[in-house]
Amino acid sequence: MNVLILTSNTGGGHLKATEAIYEHIKMRNLNYNIKIFNTLDYINPYFNKLITSFYSECTKKYPDLFGKIYYYSEEDHIPITIFSSILKGLSKKFLPTIEDFSPHIIISTHPFSTEMISYLKENGHIHNSKLINLLTDYAPHKFWIHDYVDAYITASEQMTKDMINRGVNEDIIYPIGIPVGTSFLVSYDKKKTLASIGFSENRFTILLMSGSLGVDYVLKIFKMIIEIRRPIQIIIITGNNTLLYNKFKTIIKNSNNPFIKFHLLGFTKEVSKYMSISDVIITKPGGLTTTEAIFSNLPIIFFDAVPGQEEKNAEFILNNKMGMRISKSKESIDEFVKLIDNRYLLEEMKNNIISVRKDNFLDNLINIINSLLNRNDKDDKN
Repeated sequence: MNVLILTSNTGGGHLKATEAIYEHIKMRNLNYNIKIFNTLDYINPYFNKLITSFYSECTKKYPDLFGKIYYYSEEDHIPITIFSSILKGLSKKFLPTIEDFSPHIIISTHPFSTEMISYLKENGHIHNSKLINLLTDYAPHKFWIHDYVDAYITASEQMTKDMINRGVNEDIIYPIGIPVGTSFLVSYDKKKTLASIGFSENRFTILLMSGSLGVDYVLKIFKMIIEIRRPIQIIIITGNNTLLYNKFKTIIKNSNNPFIKFHLLGFTKEVSKYMSISDVIITKPGGLTTTEAIFSNLPIIFFDAVPGQEEKNAEFILNNKMGMRISKSKESIDEFVKLIDNRYLLEEMKNNIISVRKDNFLDNLINIINSLLNRNDKDDKN
């Protein structure tokens, strides 16, 4: 069976979801012939660079503007219509690749590729491929909703009503969750793993992840956290952001709080390990990071949510009481200290996480694929 997975690098979550699907299929040794394309980059790298640069700069430097664009694009405005027309025009350039590969299943982890494939199906260019649309956040948006989608995979049943209100047939909505990498299936001995970095299982362990966005804000929060007079230990992951790494390093060097231990990392492929040994994560509420934390049963302390998708993810966290918002205010830090001091609050959050966690993603995806292909067979017989 040929499976084509389409994605985009506007935000790392789409790529990570794509990689997770690929990892799970390969680990299971399924007889799937898989091809993955960063769709816009493959068709027109210059246009892709323009879009990704705009996305990165807008979310980083002008988050309020990004939020306005997010909600503005829910309506049929002329600029949105023009952009949609550009995507449809570009989609024709991808058609020879699709025809050559002849996919039975197309999985899209980005709304751009979903719209492009939907357009090609609508105009009769794609006949025998079923389109699965994988939403990578905890609330739908108009950009995700298109005709000729055969199945929508969502993060939670809590999205279903909104999807129906947007005109999606309930029968093709599958709330099986967002996939995480196979590394999250590995079990770790918490005591030994903590000891390997000089930490103790008797201390409250914080995992702090920021990446390239929200640099100034997370540093201000960090400076307030390390004033807490409690025996805590903090794992900091800065990814490829060397500037942020060096700023954390300087702050840690100048810290004189004897109660706190630090473990500072740049890029690491062991995020799953560090999530598994932590008591909470402090991070921005991106869709995949939120999912990884949920899968790790890790309460989410989020900051500086970008208006739009991240704010919707933040609402999901708060509504399900799986974490809390933290800011640079003293009152917010005081609330966080209550979480450190009262383990029952932490356990309550963990129990709430269990209630929304989605397991067995691949098994559920295989069932969806088989159902769609069986539907094809019945249509052919009729």
